[in-house]
Amino acid sequence: MSINKINGVVSDTLSKVNGTNDALLSNMLVPSNLAIAPMFNSHSIDLDGSADYIDLNTVVGDIDTDAGAVTLWFKIDTDATCQLWKTNQGSSAAQNQIQIYYNSANGKIVFQQKYNGVSVTWNSTAITSGDGNWHFIAMSWSDLDFIAYLDTEASGVQTLDQSGTTPTPFNPGACTAGRNSAASNLYLDGHLNEIGMWDAELSATALVAIYNSGKGINLTRDVGNYTNASDLIGYWKMEENTGNTVVDSSGGGETGALNATDLWSTDTI
Repeated sequence: MSINKINGVVSDTLSKVNGTNDALLSNMLVPSNLAIAPMFNSHSIDLDGSADYIDLNTVVGDIDTDAGAVTLWFKIDTDATCQLWKTNQGSSAAQNQIQIYYNSANGKIVFQQKYNGVSVTWNSTAITSGDGNWHFIAMSWSDLDFIAYLDTEASGVQTLDQSGTTPTPFNPGACTAGRNSAASNLYLDGHLNEIGMWDAELSATALVAIYNSGKGINLTRDVGNYTNASDLIGYWKMEENTGNTVVDSSGGGETGALNATDLWSTDTI
């Protein structure tokens, strides 16, 4: 049996890297003994800024707001404030939330954690919207603080000040990428790829290892300082290249949903 091409048709079950067998095949293609091996990546999701998004609500039951993490890759095509990733308590925008979004007013990526009506926020240094480059974002949190990354820029620990009280982590009711999960707005005009989520905090060194100098890694394998593959609750590689669902490569079966069927792109990190 041989692998003779990358992009094929649906019938090319074992000879391609797009389609429902991507998770298995891409894992096979990454050398297990190479510490800096990047993940294999051939597709991303291209959102139009007006209605498109990725629904990740199937994973909300596994999200731990007491301790967790999220990473993803994005590219902004149009300079407009937009949601990159968000989980929140319910349908109200005023409720507790953990979110990452782009603020067009100052060109910064905003990371925010909110418990019991008390929030803490970190703004990145400015990035150029529409610069044509892929960027990496990561956020790792506990019930008291979080650390965030934009590419190689780290936030340091952002402490949630509850004035001596212990915050009560919330149970998420929604999770989306590319749109506000509390309302149908803040759509991203751009690309998303390689979304990973964990039910444990990830160390700063683990987040750096995932970034891998801009090449990324296969999140289902422990690599170097990244030792959290077993903590994955969702990993959407965006490799199907057909249909309106994105397979969860974590093994948890948390299939993501697209609101349209024609969102696939070969523009990747």
